[in-house]
Order: sequence, then C-alpha cells, then structure tokens
Amino acid sequence: MRWALPLASAVAAFCAFLPVLSAGFLDWDDNIVLTENPAFRGLGVGRIRWMFTNMVGGHYQPLTWFSYALDHAVWGMDPFGYHLTNLALHALTAVLVFFLARRLIAAALEGSSGWPLELGALLASLLFAVHPLRVEPVAWVTSRRDILSSFLYIAAVLAWLRAVSGPEARRGWLGASLGLHVLALLAKVTAMTLPLALLVLDVYPLRRLGSDPRQRPRPAARSVLMEKVPFLLASLLAVIVGFAGRVWAVRIDPPAEWSLLKGMATAVYGLAFYPLKTLWPTGLAPLYELPSPFDPFRPGFIASAAAVLAASAALWRWRSKMPGLAAAAVFYLVVVFPMAGLVPPGVHLVADRYAYVSCMGFAVLAGGALTAFLMRRPGRGQARALAAACVLVLAVLGRLSWAQSQCWRDPETLWWSVLAKDQGSSIGHNNLAVSFAMQGRRADAVEHFRKAHALRPMNRDYRERLMLGLYNLGSSELEQGRPGEALPAFEEAASLGAGSADLYVNFGLALARTGRLPEACRRFSQALRLDPGSALAEFNWGNALSDLGRHDEAALRYQLALDKAPGLVEARFNLANTLARQGRLMEALEHYERVRVKAPGYSGLAENIRTVRRHMAGGTVR
Repeated sequence: MRWALPLASAVAAFCAFLPVLSAGFLDWDDNIVLTENPAFRGLGVGRIRWMFTNMVGGHYQPLTWFSYALDHAVWGMDPFGYHLTNLALHALTAVLVFFLARRLIAAALEGSSGWPLELGALLASLLFAVHPLRVEPVAWVTSRRDILSSFLYIAAVLAWLRAVSGPEARRGWLGASLGLHVLALLAKVTAMTLPLALLVLDVYPLRRLGSDPRQRPRPAARSVLMEKVPFLLASLLAVIVGFAGRVWAVRIDPPAEWSLLKGMATAVYGLAFYPLKTLWPTGLAPLYELPSPFDPFRPGFIASAAAVLAASAALWRWRSKMPGLAAAAVFYLVVVFPMAGLVPPGVHLVADRYAYVSCMGFAVLAGGALTAFLMRRPGRGQARALAAACVLVLAVLGRLSWAQSQCWRDPETLWWSVLAKDQGSSIGHNNLAVSFAMQGRRADAVEHFRKAHALRPMNRDYRERLMLGLYNLGSSELEQGRPGEALPAFEEAASLGAGSADLYVNFGLALARTGRLPEACRRFSQALRLDPGSALAEFNWGNALSDLGRHDEAALRYQLALDKAPGLVEARFNLANTLARQGRLMEALEHYERVRVKAPGYSGLAENIRTVRRHMAGGTVR
C-alpha cells in the first residue's frame, strides 16, 4: 500500500505522454547524436572510451551516451526503444518527486502525517508528472540528458535528506548523495546547481541554517557549509569541462550584436516565462527562437522585467509569512539561472526543458498547500470541491501534454508546430524546407528556404542545411534512374554556395546521363577544386571524357583516380578499355589482369581479355 500512490503517479506520467512511443527520430540534433553517429553503438572498451572523451554538440555526457548504447544493444536503431527509455525515466522521476515532496512537506508542516501528507505528496508528483512543460525532454530523444540528469539530481537530494535527517550527518548517505551528484553531472553539466539547491533546503524547510527557534538542536553553520564542499568541487570541475565543450568543441560564438543589456533582457524574460507557463501552459512550442533583430526594449522584455522585479519585492516583503513560497522561488532561481540566457543562448530564447527541475518546487508548494488545508479538517463539501478542482486541473494538464506530445512525431510535424506558434521562426522555415527536400518536394522546400533566408539572410547554417536536403533529394532521384528529375535539385543546391565535392560529383553524373557531357566535365572539375583527393570525381570525369572521344585525357583521369584509390576496380577496368582503344594492348592487358585478381567475375572482363589477346595475336585493333 505504501507504493500505491507513487506508482499511480508513474502510471499517470506514462499515460499522459503515450504518443511519444509512435514518434520517430528528428532532424533536430537526433541525426547528429544518433542516426548519423555510429560511435555510441556498442559497449566495448573503445566505445566507452569515446563516451568519456568526446564533446559532440558541445555537451559532455558520458552517462547519457552509455544509456543510448544500452538502447542500441536492445533495440538497434528502432526509435520506439529510445522513446520508451525516455518515458520510463520520466515515470521513475515522478516516483522520486513523490517521496521528495513527502519529506519536504513533512519538514515544513510540523505534525503533518497520514493521508493529508500522502495526498499532498501525490498532488505534487502528479502536477510535476503530467504538466505539458515536461513534453520536450520526454518526447525528444536528444533531451535524454535532461531527464537522466534530473532523475539522478532528485535521487541525490533524497539521499542527502536521509543523511541529514538526524542530529549529525551520516557519512554513508552523504557519500551516496555525492556519488549520485557526480553521475548527474556525467549525464549533463546543468546538475552543477545542486550544492546551492541543498543550501536553500537547509534554510527552509529543514531550518538547519537561519534563526528559526523551532529547530533544536541545530548543527553548526560551519559543518552545514563544509558538507557541501565536495558537491561544489564536483560542480566546478563539471563547469570547466562543460565550458571547454561549448567554447572549443563546437566553437559557439556570441552574436555580433550581443551585449550585456540584451543578455539581461533574455535572462529576465526566461525568469518570468517558466512560472507563467507553469500556471498557464498554453502556447507551448518546440522552439522559441531568439528574435532577430534583437531589441531589449520590446514590450515582452519590459513586461518580464517588471514582473520579475514586482515578484521579487513581494517575496522579500512576505518571506517570513510565506517561507515555502520564498524557498520555492529561490530554488527556481538557483536551478534555472545558468540556462536563463545571460550569456549568449544560441538559437533559443527559452526552452521548455529548462523547467523540468527548476519548477518542481512550485509543484511541491502546491502539494504542501493541499496538506495544510486537509490538516484543518475541512468540511465534506469543501473537501469534495477541492478534490474535483484538483482532478479537473490534472485532467486538463494531461490532455494538453497528450496533444503537445504529438507535435514531436516526425520532422515535418515538428516544424509545422513551430511555425503555427511563430511564423517568424527562420529555423522553423529552414528545417521544414529540409524536410520537404528529403521528401522530394523541391518547390515547397525552396519556398520555405526563401522565407528563412529573408528572416535571417546572414545565417550560413540554414543555407548549408537546405543544400544538404536538396543534395539528398537529387541523389535519390539519380539512384532511381531519373537523372533529369535530379538536375533541378542539384542546380538549386549549387546556387546556394560552394557546396561539397559529393554534390558536384552527383551533379556531373546527372548531366552526363542526360547527354550534357561538357557541362558534366565542368562539374567534376568543381568537385576536385573542393576536394582534390576525390577519386570518384576523377573516375566520373574520365567516363565523360571517354564518351566525348577524348581518350588520352580520359586515361589520365582514370590513372589519377587509381593513384587516389588503388582499389577502385571500375577505374582500372575503364582505364584498360581506354588503353585498348588507343592500341596500347600490353598496358591494357596488364590492367585487365589486375582487375581479375581483385574481381575475377567482373562483368565483361573475360570477353575483353580474349578480345585484346586476339588482337595482339592478329596484329590488328578495332
């Protein structure tokens, strides 16, 4: 019976987000982290070493990589398994929130016990578990690091509460808490806020610090502070590693127009955003793009600053009468501030995932309010009205989470969801264009790229992403034997910038297969300017020259291809054919024999060898 209520919370969390199990991988970092990254796929020593030494995407997350490796061992690259792990972690986190809320409410409300306490903890856990602000980290596989780190963060707090529950800190539980903190940091560096969060709990509701006379005996302030030192050292080390990843691994540079004033505007906007969306969770989006141009005096930023100042003044004035609200607010500030945007935040103005742990205190506060109300033994009518209100609120939150979860089903749905909330999102238009390009919808892709480019004309990343999408579209048409249909995609991709060697190789192939051989040669030449080591560019250029009857030049290109890739059998076979046409029969036969060693069943090889030998014997060449 003791586990019935936390398990109910876990089931509610699982059910509210069920749509994520039918979702796939996205083109929003899932490709970089998972689908195009074979490095994490395995549990050998080399793979584990890679997990502890890489900074893919600027994040140091070896424990998160290990969780992906376990998923791969069980599910391969089936997205269902990865989403199931995210959802299971969230459900387990809801269980931990139940036990955490019960301990904190009991510490805050002396004499609270029994059903009032249990129901208060249940409400806190459910508010946390089914709230639509949780959708992003649950539905987005790349955000595994947020859920895993949060799970371990809360577990570390629970272990610490066990350690300090007596008159003296128990070292065993302190050690367990520190170990869980380190694991949380290895999942994501944002767990660095734990030492300060523990200090907030020391003040309230534990009353280990401060001047509250009800806490007797109270440990010395020095010992309370010293027990946080190991946690602080672990956090500082993680911050250094995380900073190195952001600066050197991905080289994220601040926008040219960035300033301290704009950073402060972003920070206060974020500080106001998450509590507001906790109370009124409508208009949530997978992406809230940093506006461009950035004006810190826009009404939204001014209103956010006013709201933060007013709330801070009210909390300071009423801190002694409403210590729970003050503690929840300070906990929120401590946890969310590193992500608030004072430093350049990349493309995000705010992100729902940053509310995962930071707004947990507000859920615990609501649970405490319910417990306090029930301890007053309300009348049956009051109790029923409150129960109905709680059920209604939870049902609405669960319904909103169900709907929001479906926005993450696939790339096209994701980016349409972004644009439904913000037609001015250049990232939304750009990434939708890439999705259309992958589907072969070139006209739609170009339309949305034009919109993205108009919104942020200097963004090179958008241009490169569309170029990749158009390249993939053209390559797909080419592989299916439709070179004419491939040409418009390649032409559009080439018009966007320098491109890649692979783009111009395939562009040249499409031109050659439609009979435009001189143009094909120019494209192969462009490929080699971009990548002088491209054997495929040399080989295909040789084919085009051969079809033009320029056999001497073709032979040179085939030989250059073999110099760069000696194992390219096709180049050696075609070189032999070209040499035979030039009457260089001994050289041709030598190359045919080398092909036979590598690929004895190569199509046409035996017949060509017989033909060359017959001509050598007869002294004639056709």
